Amino acid sequence: MATTAPPEQRHRLLRPLFGLLLLLAILAWLQRPDRQLHLYILETPGDAIVIQTPAGRFVLIDGGSDPARLTMLLGQLMPYWRRDLRAVLLTGTSGKRIIAQVAVLARYQPDIVLAPPGLGETGFASEWRRRTATIPTQILRPGQRLDLDGATLTVLAAEAGREGGAVLLLSYRATRLLFHRGGPVGDP
Repeated sequence: MATTAPPEQRHRLLRPLFGLLLLLAILAWLQRPDRQLHLYILETPGDAIVIQTPAGRFVLIDGGSDPARLTMLLGQLMPYWRRDLRAVLLTGTSGKRIIAQVAVLARYQPDIVLAPPGLGETGFASEWRRRTATIPTQILRPGQRLDLDGATLTVLAAEAGREGGAVLLLSYRATRLLFHRGGPVGDP
């Protein structure tokens, strides 16, 4: 014959569970999007930029050369339950851009990836290609646009080669931000 716990014991067991669910709901509410565009230039060796769209989706541009640092910084920026990215852009093939991005692709699932022309087939480029094999991939080309929930990222130029790179323009309302090999330059 099965025995059931007295009601007071069941309530004692449910209180911590309810408290945990309430805490998770509060954390989720605090991390909701604020309908603004945010740009984060990450403190990592090499180039790594994260754009948070007005709808709260994330875009990674390049990645730097420290995989552990980049994944930690992304984990701090993104809500704890998110493992998806709107897009991942690789603007060049040098180690200061691609090494950590390979690690991010192992942990996060982007909707689309964009790569520079002339991306090689060996080394980190080979691993990058392997990780993105099942993801829609486009080659960066001038005039290409990516809609970011009201903001637009436009490719102005894309050069092949190890030290080549892309020139990108981020537009949102009256703000324009230009990304080039030297870093972002803003125009309020």
